[in-house]
Amino acid sequence: MKFPQRTATPSLRVAVLLAVAGCGAAAPSETPVPGETLPAKPAPVESAPTHRLNAAPERSTTTPARFLIAAGDAALQTGNLDAARRHFEGALSLTRDVSAAEGAPLREAFLAHDRLGSLADRLGALEDAADHYLRALDLQQVAPEPAAPVAVRARLAGIRRRQGDRAAAERELALARSAIAVDAAPATAALVYRELGRLRLGGAPDDVAAGLSALAQACSLYERAGLPAAVAACRLERGKALLSCGEARQAIAECSRAHGLFAREEVKGHEHAGDVIAALQALADGYEQLGDAATATSFRRRARERQAQLAATPAVRPPEPRRD
Repeated sequence: MKFPQRTATPSLRVAVLLAVAGCGAAAPSETPVPGETLPAKPAPVESAPTHRLNAAPERSTTTPARFLIAAGDAALQTGNLDAARRHFEGALSLTRDVSAAEGAPLREAFLAHDRLGSLADRLGALEDAADHYLRALDLQQVAPEPAAPVAVRARLAGIRRRQGDRAAAERELALARSAIAVDAAPATAALVYRELGRLRLGGAPDDVAAGLSALAQACSLYERAGLPAAVAACRLERGKALLSCGEARQAIAECSRAHGLFAREEVKGHEHAGDVIAALQALADGYEQLGDAATATSFRRRARERQAQLAATPAVRPPEPRRD
């Protein structure tokens, strides 16, 4: 599949290559400041063995495109979406300027399209997201790992579901589920089952039980993968679905567990204030459904207090992005 031609600017290439090579760092000054003395120089290190000196230098596996993808991931973690987009687009541009020897540029193109798809999805640009995911799937034969196309198909199914094309979502999920047997990575399988649960919950009433079961399976797989924030988000989603089915007690149990997990993640330094507020509001809805007005009021008050606290606190850490 031919992509539109885009060339990286010389300044971008130079900056990336310098960053990858670790160039540009100034040597420490050996001129003492008046009144101070320089620290003693370290003892000389023993000479390297002769066979190491004569060996060919090791080649770095970090290419300029990989470096930009990593920089884009870092920008996402800080909430700088514009910078993330520039880095991912820059990486994609670099893959078009390099020979396709050994398939490395194609693997990096797969990663860049996958990241750009997730970013577009996060911004609500569903058609752009679908286009990047489809371009990534065109490159799936050179994907960096077997699980990668499975995750892309699951995310593409989510796009199709939100676009109202349930048949297309079913097709993508069927392909993703058939590949889980080949690659049984828990986090990848969890993403597939979570999207399957969402699709079933939005279908006929008879599909609700299957949807709740798929979400429960996703929660279990996220636990195996050691992803507590994903477990919490999945449990909260399942709790809300149970509330809509009138299963208040089960919903309260799920939302309570989600709230506890989000709170513990905050103690570790991760920002989940919005998730905590959503869990408190869901708990209030659950107790209200049970007829316990006093407890419902208590949870609503806590949610309002947390919302006020969030509004009054300068944004030190932006919310962590979730690709699932």
